[in-house]
Amino acid sequence: MKKVLKLFVVFSMCLSQLFFAALYSNVSAIQDDDQIVEEVDQDNTEKDTTSETTQDESENNNGEEIENNTVTEETDNLDSESNDVHVVQAFNENTEKEVVNINESWTFTNYDNKSSTVNLPYCWEYVHPTMSYIPQMNSKTCTYEKTLDVSKYKNKNLFLKFYGANKNTVLYIDGKKVGEHVGGFSAFIFDITEYVKNDTIKIKVETVNIDTASIPVNSDFTHWAGLYRDVELIATNDAYISTEDNGTKGIYVSQSFSGNNAIAKIKTKFSSKGNENKDFKVVTTILNNEGQEVSKNEQNINLLANTTCQENVQELTVENVHRWNGTKDPYLYTVKVELKDMEENVYDSQTQKVGFRTFKVKDGNFYLNGKLYKLNGVGMHQDREGYGNATTKEMKEEDINTIMEMGANAIRTAHYAHDQSLYDLADEKGLIVWTEIPFYLLMADTTTFRETTKQQLVELIRQNYNHPSIICWGIQNEVNTNPQFASYGQEFNVSTKTLSAFMKELASLAKKEDSSRFVVQAHIDGTEKLKESLNWTRNSDIDYTGFNLYYGFKTEVKAADETGREIIKDLYSNKIDSSCDLLGQDSIIISEYGAGGNIDQHATINSDFSWSGNDTAIKEHPEEYQSYVLESAYDAISKQDNVWVAFVWNMFDFSSYRNSGGKERTNNKGLVCYDHKTRKVK
Repeated sequence: MKKVLKLFVVFSMCLSQLFFAALYSNVSAIQDDDQIVEEVDQDNTEKDTTSETTQDESENNNGEEIENNTVTEETDNLDSESNDVHVVQAFNENTEKEVVNINESWTFTNYDNKSSTVNLPYCWEYVHPTMSYIPQMNSKTCTYEKTLDVSKYKNKNLFLKFYGANKNTVLYIDGKKVGEHVGGFSAFIFDITEYVKNDTIKIKVETVNIDTASIPVNSDFTHWAGLYRDVELIATNDAYISTEDNGTKGIYVSQSFSGNNAIAKIKTKFSSKGNENKDFKVVTTILNNEGQEVSKNEQNINLLANTTCQENVQELTVENVHRWNGTKDPYLYTVKVELKDMEENVYDSQTQKVGFRTFKVKDGNFYLNGKLYKLNGVGMHQDREGYGNATTKEMKEEDINTIMEMGANAIRTAHYAHDQSLYDLADEKGLIVWTEIPFYLLMADTTTFRETTKQQLVELIRQNYNHPSIICWGIQNEVNTNPQFASYGQEFNVSTKTLSAFMKELASLAKKEDSSRFVVQAHIDGTEKLKESLNWTRNSDIDYTGFNLYYGFKTEVKAADETGREIIKDLYSNKIDSSCDLLGQDSIIISEYGAGGNIDQHATINSDFSWSGNDTAIKEHPEEYQSYVLESAYDAISKQDNVWVAFVWNMFDFSSYRNSGGKERTNNKGLVCYDHKTRKVK
């Protein structure tokens, strides 16, 4: 069959409301002037949110690392590690905090005791060749080592910041254990000051890819492990803007409005390792995007001796504020906080991008700055063919540009915290973002599981508190109860009562950390599962529920003609309406919808084509059928008046443990292939 239209283009035209009229290959992106069409009454009683925001190779089945970084040598054991010593630049006594990227020249030793010299980011993976379905069978440990010259930092405080290490991380300095971190997607920092005894230090990092004591336990995405994001050495004076608060920059900017003016409430946390209390000045300035000062506040603070995360709050007004207005005008200000002694010497400073905006949902519509704003969303994972999770900022920018080229203006970052550079790009480009923790499918009734899950939620919110693009904190994806989960251990066979109590606890924690954004969840399809979730959805701090729906892909289609299309559309419409009724809400989210598509498989889609609905067992996923399902779903969803955002699943194919649709180790629901370049065709 002649390939006349790329699926990527097809969906772009759907988003532009031109799909059924257009059969040409030019992408027609949504214009923002069409998105903002209606002023709303600010006195309505809808959910209203006002906030600040923005902050600043894999293996195959037998275990083969992705060669995404330069490997300069390979040896048989740990003893042959590189003798290179990384020398850092001199630390000027009169300067403030210094941050040094230390990505280069690490000795990586895999689980087979094979060593090589690599540059970060560098990830790895292991999948058991015959029992990969048992998570514990896939668990392995690999190490990263580096010798670092720190002689220039005498009498300074030293920290190591990891922007992402999956899944569990243990740090050693000169053979002594500094600490460990559980969770593979948030940043974290270790204070290594007391462990530095010599001019050079030997850093050793152990990374474990799988464990069942913390989230995620099981998932439909590959657990790329290791140091797959940047690592930095941070040197500070005795008084500094805190590095100790859950991997954050130590600055939180909240906002409110008075007419055309924005009021920025800036909370900064400070730490001191001095032995005496000392007076300082906190000088905070807000600059516009041309670098001009628009507001300033100076305040004295008595910083207590040997303290961490001492809070100081300042209020600054930005008159005639220029609002962050989505893709039309993603205007950003810069907040600069300086810690000075009383003689005006700068001890530390930190900058933070912020955007001022309001948002709300009412009657199935999303409003940005009081005006109706049409959202069209896609989901995305962070990995890419040949790189795993160790992707660069340039790759992320390419992904964002591809998403915007298609006409989408909202993304759901599946199913975990993504790198800060991704959120920064969303801020700069004006995208709306749902981000979430990797609480996926099942829960363990243990203290460790609960505490590490809550810790990852706190990290997610605090590290991303200042991003104007983010409007939703997701607390779970498809988590439910099932006696079969006991195959992971009896602690996973939880009751509805236990799960409900924990869900409510997570929602309350999210609201406590940030009451300015929506708390959301993504629900597995099924009426009985929805009824079960009412035990925690009702009378909780969960604002909106999303539904992962795959009608036409996970349901039978006897004939893929216009009658079959109408059946798919009716399934969507009926499900959406009945779910709103059960929840007692006028607005919901479609958190996932889509179908698999293999660019090497084709079929004529007509009344002779049928689909069994067993998506994972079917060996062929013709891309023409993917188009058929997506067109039907989009048409149904776009006509609903109670869906305020829907996310196509997925923007890009991603690595998974499944083998279906003629693709090994790939979830092929993407509109674009795993290389993030090849658009799928109809």
